[in-house]
Amino acid sequence: MISLAEITAATRALQATADRLDDDRDRAPSLPPGVDARGHVLTHLARGAGGGTRLLTWADQTVDRDQPGRHAGG
Repeated sequence: MISLAEITAATRALQATADRLDDDRDRAPSLPPGVDARGHVLTHLARGAGGGTRLLTWADQTVDRDQPGRHAGG
């Protein structure tokens, strides 16, 4: 199990890395194959974090929400 301290340390490291990006570095190729730019990776991380935050908020408020998948509504 990952501790809160480990999550905090990883978050701070990610924030420090993101803070060093400027426009040129943001547009530079990322390391994962098939991913266009570093900014693309940051967008995925931000959207994932936002989704996780919403789920935790809803769980804390005991709000029942559907979690649509890729083929939702079809």
